[in-house]
Amino acid sequence: MATLARLTAIDVNGKFQGAVFGQSRASVTPTAGTGDLFPIGSGQGTLVTLRTSGTGGTYTIDTVLPSSYGVDLDIVGTMAATDEQFIWLDNDGSGRFDQAANPGYAKITCSAVTGWTVAAVTIP
Repeated sequence: MATLARLTAIDVNGKFQGAVFGQSRASVTPTAGTGDLFPIGSGQGTLVTLRTSGTGGTYTIDTVLPSSYGVDLDIVGTMAATDEQFIWLDNDGSGRFDQAANPGYAKITCSAVTGWTVAAVTIP
């Protein structure tokens, strides 16, 4: 299981001096079977990027609290063989994705790993 380091986007809106931007994407190849952790719970939320190149499949973002429907509904998506998708996890303070064994982290599991990358960035 990989644990992604926190990468925070740079806000250049209100800067009246030079700002560093153009950060490299800190992506990993998903770990088969066990899934991977990425940091959440900071800033406005976390933007997750999934990219495939040649192998399709599904991904699941594990939830630990019931949704507004009253049941635990994991986020499940389908990726084509060559695809890129973005998922926004709002930092609403509810802890819906906060893993009990790893506080401050969400867990993603991918059905395929060959040609897949996953990255997460915190939006300040």
